[in-house]
Amino acid sequence: MIEDYCGNRKKILLDICGKAMYSRMTPIMFEYDRMVDAEIPVPNRPGWGHLAFKVDDVAAALRAVVTAGGSRLGEVVTFEVADAGTIIFTYARDPEGNIIELQSWS
Repeated sequence: MIEDYCGNRKKILLDICGKAMYSRMTPIMFEYDRMVDAEIPVPNRPGWGHLAFKVDDVAAALRAVVTAGGSRLGEVVTFEVADAGTIIFTYARDPEGNIIELQSWS
């Protein structure tokens, strides 16, 4: 367990680069020892709107999110982008309510 700048204790669950304290932009996932109630995030609020993940199979990734306790947020969409290809994407909420985008290009 480590302590953040507000005095909250947290445990690192995922540190992709293995050097969270030394890198300017390192994806890290924490688990806090206590949670604070907050409103569910919406896309048009200040701060980050969502994280996008490239996946091989959007439908399968969405099923995995829902199975893990997340939820659907809209439909799976296929869209042709001129001179770029085809994108399949959808939005969902992770188990904590954060908005994520799952996308696959071909």
